[in-house]
Amino acid sequence: MQNVENRTVEFREGGAFLDRRTHDRFEARNGAFASPKLNVVGQIMNMSCGGLAFRYVASRARAKESSVLRIWLTDNSFNLSMVPFEVAWDVAAPGSFSCGEISMRYCGVRFGDLADYQEHALRYFRRHYRAL
Repeated sequence: MQNVENRTVEFREGGAFLDRRTHDRFEARNGAFASPKLNVVGQIMNMSCGGLAFRYVASRARAKESSVLRIWLTDNSFNLSMVPFEVAWDVAAPGSFSCGEISMRYCGVRFGDLADYQEHALRYFRRHYRAL
């Protein structure tokens, strides 16, 4: 299990970043996904008690708006819907492919006001579904 230092990393276009991490982040295991919209699915890269980061293929930049997302595992052992969040950053992945409007992007989100069951489920996810 890898623990990323207690900082927030905010990616910006061009590869530069601002470091403001406030919670320990842990890598998620393969097969962990987040979906803020029906037509957007991203692979979770890491998660903390305050939010998560995922990578996805996009046909355009995403709006920085508050919404809800779904977090699940491909083996169906975890599924949590309606998680409130707001986008902290959403940028093109440095050194990644791009073809016209299509590009690989990184997105970091902050969790909003969570219900008790959502906090419990996310704590369970962080404990049991970390990368080995």
